[in-house]
Amino acid sequence: MKLARRMSTFKLYSYPGSCSLAVHIVLIEGGFDYEIVEVSLSDKGLAVGDEPLGKVNPKGKVPALQIDDEKILTEGCVINQYLQSQSPEELFFPLGEGKWDALETLNFLTTDLHKGMALYFAPYVTEEVKEAHKNHDSKRSFGHLNQLLEGKDYLFGDRASIADFYAYVISTWTFLHKVDISEFKNVVEFGKRIESRPAVQQALKESGLKPYFS
Repeated sequence: MKLARRMSTFKLYSYPGSCSLAVHIVLIEGGFDYEIVEVSLSDKGLAVGDEPLGKVNPKGKVPALQIDDEKILTEGCVINQYLQSQSPEELFFPLGEGKWDALETLNFLTTDLHKGMALYFAPYVTEEVKEAHKNHDSKRSFGHLNQLLEGKDYLFGDRASIADFYAYVISTWTFLHKVDISEFKNVVEFGKRIESRPAVQQALKESGLKPYFS
């Protein structure tokens, strides 16, 4: 049964440097066969060639993962949990009682860290709002991430998980938008640690991106 699951092929619709990069990394870490379909930004939103991304994902967002040329799965955290379930030996996420703390952390990454940093990409958000966020909410969110990493190599100990790859990608956006996180030493060292992984280096190269932390 496991062999049949691992024989699945995946097509990831991805915009370089976006949250879909976390899925790209997980596909490599999990040892899956995959194809990357690069999504571009047009005047009408995200597009695949001349076609709107909405034809693939009605939400018009990345990531979108096509499984075996059939089902389309969306929402990065859900996609990565699905992939982890298909390759549990290679991809880590806590089980048992530890799962609930891990899900709490994953939800924090989604609703606080990701949502907060996403406003910098929105054209309707003023520079005043962005500056206020840099001085308040970003410090609170990255301060909490820094605390979660205290005394650990990764969020849940000494093994990188699907949540770590997600946290890494969100953290790279601070370089794009000049959000200073240098005071959060654990986050900075974590970024360097994640970026040293071969799968992360491969995903960055395939996306046409250069390392951020190193």
